[in-house]
Formats: sequence, C-alpha cells, structure tokens
Amino acid sequence: MMMKPRRRAAAKGSESPRDFSIEQFCEDDRNDEESLRLHGNSNHHKTRHAQAKRWQFIAAILMIGMMMLAVAFVIFKQGHNSDSDLVPVNDEYILWSREETYFSECRGSFLYNDTWGKERAPFVDKVGVKNLLRQWQEEDESIKITGLKIPPTLAVFDKTNSSKFTLGALRAIPQPYIIKTSHGSGGIARVNNNTYQCVKGCPQKRKMTPLGEISFAEAHELHIRKNLLNGKHARDNRQPQYQFVHPSIIIEKDILTGNKDIQRDVTYWYVADGVPIFVSQQCELNGQDGQLGTLSSSRAFFSARFQRLPMKLKKPVCTDVLEKPHTWDRQRSIVESIGARLPKGIVRIDLYAGDEDIYFSEATFTTGRCKLAFHPAVADGLLFAAVHGVVHRDDASRSAYIEEVIGGSSWGFVELQRGKQLHPSSASTFPSPLDLCEDYSSHKDSFKSCIQAAREVSSYPVRCLIADPSNDNIISSFGVERYPTIQKVFERLVWDRIFVIVGIIFIMSYYQVGTRTVGIRQIILVNIAFAIAATYSDVLFHHDGKWFSHLNTINIVEESFIAFRNVHPVENVAVATSHFATYWMHAASWFSKSPRRVLVWALLTEIVVAFVNEWSHHNEWQTDVRCMRVAFIDGMKGHGYDNFWREFFLGPIFVYFYLLPKFVVHWSRVFFSG
Repeated sequence: MMMKPRRRAAAKGSESPRDFSIEQFCEDDRNDEESLRLHGNSNHHKTRHAQAKRWQFIAAILMIGMMMLAVAFVIFKQGHNSDSDLVPVNDEYILWSREETYFSECRGSFLYNDTWGKERAPFVDKVGVKNLLRQWQEEDESIKITGLKIPPTLAVFDKTNSSKFTLGALRAIPQPYIIKTSHGSGGIARVNNNTYQCVKGCPQKRKMTPLGEISFAEAHELHIRKNLLNGKHARDNRQPQYQFVHPSIIIEKDILTGNKDIQRDVTYWYVADGVPIFVSQQCELNGQDGQLGTLSSSRAFFSARFQRLPMKLKKPVCTDVLEKPHTWDRQRSIVESIGARLPKGIVRIDLYAGDEDIYFSEATFTTGRCKLAFHPAVADGLLFAAVHGVVHRDDASRSAYIEEVIGGSSWGFVELQRGKQLHPSSASTFPSPLDLCEDYSSHKDSFKSCIQAAREVSSYPVRCLIADPSNDNIISSFGVERYPTIQKVFERLVWDRIFVIVGIIFIMSYYQVGTRTVGIRQIILVNIAFAIAATYSDVLFHHDGKWFSHLNTINIVEESFIAFRNVHPVENVAVATSHFATYWMHAASWFSKSPRRVLVWALLTEIVVAFVNEWSHHNEWQTDVRCMRVAFIDGMKGHGYDNFWREFFLGPIFVYFYLLPKFVVHWSRVFFSG
C-alpha cells in the first residue's frame, strides 16, 4: 500500500514558497550578485591601495638607506680620525721646548761668548752709539726725516778724569740730567733741582735726597768705584759685549723731567733681524713731582700695529685702555731703520716717545741679563723662531700673525677626575703645548708625558689634553676641527645605530607590527627598551666599555648638569637656539602614539638633532668649552648606565628647563640695558 505524501498546511496569513514568482527570485539573485561584485571590488581596491602605500614606504626607506650608505662611504674614504689622514696646519708655529726660546739661547750661547759680544760692543756703548746714529743720519736721510732725536751728552768721566767727578762738578752741570754707565746696564741715577735719586742698581732704597755730601758719597760709590774703576764689571754681570766698551760714566740731559709731551718712561721695541716683533709700553704717567713712573709702574705689550697682546715679562700687566701714540708709526719706521744696521739676532731698541718727539735711549742685546722669561713662553719662542728661520720673515713682519700666535688658544686643558667628574675651574687654553705642559706639570715625568700627548694631536687645528687630578697624569688627548664640515660632523653621528633603526622601521612597516596606537605605558616601555638597546651597543663596541661606573644615579645627574651648564654659555646664541629648535624631537618620542613612531622620532633625533647640534658646537669659539664637551661625552660613553641617563633622559630637561630660561633672562637684560 502506497503512502501519499503529506502536505504541510500553511499557516493563515503566510505565504508558501510556491507563492514566489520566478521573476522575483531572479531579481533577488541579481541583487546578490551585484552586492558580491561591489563588495569584492572594494576589498580589492583597498588591498591594492595598501600595497601601493607599502611599496612607496619601502622605496623611501631604501632611498634613505642608500643615501646613508653613500655618506658612510664618503666618510670612510675621506675622513677617518687617524694621524696619517690629518693635514698639518699651514704656517703654524708650535713651541715644544724651552731650548728654542730667546732667553734660553742667550743664557746658553751668548753670555761669556766674547766673539758674540765684541760684534755688538759698538752698539751698546752709550757714548759711541750716539755718534753712530748721527753718522747713519748723515748717510741716510730717512732716519732724520722721521724725527729721531738724540739726548745731548753733558759730560763724560773715565779713568783719566775720574778725579773731576766731584760734588761741585755735579752741581755745575745743567739740570736735569741722568748719570749712567757707558759700558754696562747698571748704575743709573738722575739729578734735578739739586736732588739726587738712584734709579737702577742702587745700594740703598730708591729715594730722592738733597744733592749734598751724603748723596754724592753714594753717587761716587755707585758710579766711580763700583762701575768705572771695577775692571771686572762686564764679566761679573755676564754681559760680554760690555768688555769691549771703553769704561766711562756718561751724563746726559734728562729729557723726561718737565717734558709735557713725553709723559711715560722708555718704550721697549723687541726686534728680530730688523723686524719689530712686539713692544712694551709703560701704563702709568710719570709722577708730577718728577719721579720716574717706571719705578713702580705696570706695562702692557702691543704688536707693531698697536694691538694689545696677552703677555708679560717682569712688570705687572695693567688693564688700562691705552691710546695709540701719535708717533707710533714713526717709532716703528725708526726701529726698522736702526734694526737693519745692527748685527743679526734679537735686540731691544729703547725709545722715549710722546705725541711729537722721539728720543733714542739705547740698544740692549741681553735684556735683564737674560735671567728673565716671557709669559707665555711662545712669545719668547717667537723671537728665537724669527731669527732661526722657523718662522718665515714675511710672517714675522705681519702683526696679525704675531697677535694670532701669542694670543692663540688652540691648546685646551681639562681635568676630568676618573674620566667622569669635570672640573670646570681647571679648564683653560694656551697658545703652545710648552705653555700648557709647564703650567700643568709638577715634575719631569708628567711634563714628558704631557708633551708626548700633545705631539700625538698636533696636526689638528684645535687640541685637547685631558688630565686626571687624582693621579697627576695626562689620561688622553684628542683633536677637533676649528670649523665644521659635512664630513667631520657626520663622523660624530652614531651610524651603526642609525642603520639598525632604519632596518627595524622597515620591518615594522612591512609586516604592520607596532603601527597601531597603544597606551602611554607601552610607549614609555618602548622608549626605555630602545635606550637600553642603544646603550648596550655603545658598551659592546667601546674598547673598555662597562655598564656601571663609580657614580650613582644622583651623581650622574649632577655631573651631567655641571657639564651641560659649562659647555652651553648663553653668549653663544647659535648653540642655544639650535637646541631650542631641535630638542623637541628628542622629547617627542615619549609622547608618540605607536612603537613605530617612537623609532621614527629616535631616527630624527639621531640624524637631525645630532647633526644640527654637532654643527653648532663645532662653531664654538672657546677651545676650553669644546674640550670639556667632547671629553665629558666620550667619558660617559664608556659606561652604559651613565650614558643611558645623559643621552636619553636629561638632554631635553636641561635644554628647556635650564638653558631656555637662562637664555631669556640673559638676553633680556642685555636688551633692556641698552
């Protein structure tokens, strides 16, 4: 028996499938297909757009990478910091030894040298040199035209007429006048208004006394018995040139007393082979009572074009602003003319000069009996170098060259205790390695090590020597360029770190890892992780890198702040403004939205911030500041934890919370003070 299929009853008010029309079914199907087609096209378009953006990003990264490789290749080919690649500084004079100075050579080669002394004897004879000057003036009108005057000789006493040196004779000679020895550099006195005053080589305290029996007895003892009748005077004073001068006592007119034009004591012109090197001038005016200002005066040194030089000999250095005498250029012309007629070597030509008159005083070949020394020593060395061809005559004749050498600051010295703790008060600059090492060294061994360290960096235009005060020894030396170049600034960038960051950003972008927005905690962790990784690479590749030093965290912050404060003077506008304009990138990584953006800001910091600030610091004109900066940074890089704080955390804080307010206050005061 067959079973009939049972039909399901349709509920009232509903439609059965049989009620759909064929047309409606087909329309619904077409709608579904269109929807699927449109949806598929949309997804396909999004995929293609994403792929295009990805490949554009990859191309940009590859282009940046190729540019970095090109820069690195140029640096590798042209600029490693090795001595063999350094170009010596052109025409620079460097003083290495005291043996290469004028006074040292004078003590070792000229004193007791009769041959040398005999050649110079005619020019130190106080009587004979005046006759020579008059003869030269007759032969060459150039000296006479410049207005050189010669003090008149009033009397001469020698062994044949020494008995005529009496109190009556001294009173009879027209006053004021000067009594001095023709065959020596000692025993000078002056007489004015019947008063006697010993000026040089005095047995008693220099004071003015009435010209009577007591003062005459002093004069006779000093001038006649000690200087005239003592045949050993020249030998006793170790000045051989005076042995060949006829012994006599000369009395000449005192051209200072009552002279309203010449109001300062003698001006010393130091001349090398006829070329004026530098000049010493008295600062104070002569006393109103007629007392010579030179007795207690200070002096200032100038170049031949009257530019102040930072040097001294024996007298204290004054800080007064001195006006250039009206006769200065005439003095120079006279000195050059006289110097050309004197024997080769160093001579000091002394002139009395005012704004109108110029008087000849004397020529001296053994200043201070060669027992003195110029400070800085490089000034002493310049005289030696000028006559021995170490410095070319053309350079020696250029005042700008002399000013640059004596006032130089290309040698910097910094004390860095245990490589970390900067001593800013010890930072200083010097014009020569000899000046630096003599100032620093307390014993012979440390001086030798100092000179050796200086020689290793002598090819750089700016040199820095770092000493550790705890062991009294030079711990390192390095050189830097005077002016920035693209190559030298790029050398200071951490290229291995830059390449790693670029690679990580590329991977993250390609695989879409770390590109989404995350919370602030994750951003902080990413920044810390990056700082640790970067610090680890510094420690890993540093030749003696370690994680921790003897400093704790507070000490690291303190030492970093001390260093920052001293290497960022607010007077240097370029350095300060470059920091204000770029350090926000350093801080921006802490406010990023995604891990990839953290690395992007880190990359900008490593390239843009580092480049701009290295460039501005390369323009720093203070050598000691540059030395402190490089020494402290390199010292910190040797220990990971120390550099972790210095490089990745403290910079923006110091820039925006210390340097910026100080900069604003300083320049506001400058502006409002006129």
